[in-house]
Amino acid sequence: MSDISTSSTGVAAARARYEELFAKGRTREAGAVPSLTIALDRVRMTTDIPAGWYVALAVSRGEIVQIETLAGGLQVAAQIWNARDPSERFNAGDTVKVQWSAALGAGRLLLSDMGRVLFSMLADTGPGNDAVSGVSSPASNRARFGDETLRSARENFLAGAAKLGLDKRDLHPAISFFSDVRVGADERFHWGTSAAEGARVDLKAAMDLLLIVSNTPHPLAPTGSGEGGVRLAIGECADAALGDFCRTRTEEAVRAFENTDAYLAG
Repeated sequence: MSDISTSSTGVAAARARYEELFAKGRTREAGAVPSLTIALDRVRMTTDIPAGWYVALAVSRGEIVQIETLAGGLQVAAQIWNARDPSERFNAGDTVKVQWSAALGAGRLLLSDMGRVLFSMLADTGPGNDAVSGVSSPASNRARFGDETLRSARENFLAGAAKLGLDKRDLHPAISFFSDVRVGADERFHWGTSAAEGARVDLKAAMDLLLIVSNTPHPLAPTGSGEGGVRLAIGECADAALGDFCRTRTEEAVRAFENTDAYLAG
């Protein structure tokens, strides 16, 4: 018996099935994503994160997290966990795979490894967000920037996890905001456009979360990146329906929210 995973017929059939599902997934997306400027009615906290530093904190269900660059050329890496059960955490692979796109921006969801929604992306004025190519480490900082003293996202995640009662075993592939990573003709990752001052990402929490936000350069960013602060604001908006377009945009989104609602009701 031939192995369907390696035979030319099996590969062709699998590819055809993938293309069919991909086309359906993309055409189901319901219209244009609204362009939102979100003002928080009740602000719980605002803090500026200097270059190279981080914050580790809890976010409540329904709260909105706003991350804004205070200078051009900044990137922000983040780790996300379910506060009730931190063994559930952000899953970069499923976030990309389930939504049939690595282009994560307004209208998309950040999904957990249990198929549930952690954050809805309500608005995004940056050049792109990366959940594929990883975050900085001391080694990548030496190789990319020639700077052994520059703090990395990996170091900040380890320190932030300890503050949240977690450790290195709880770290996972992260998402990098304001990080425009593209695949070139050579099939390698390349940097695209850097974020301007005032770029912002607005996220709405679908459950109680633990969050680390690290203001550190992406490993593919140009030399000189990361020289400026990031402002983090957390609060609520009076419009309870804000972000419902994320909930109903695709069949995959509907299922993810159904999974989330069932879990929270249990």
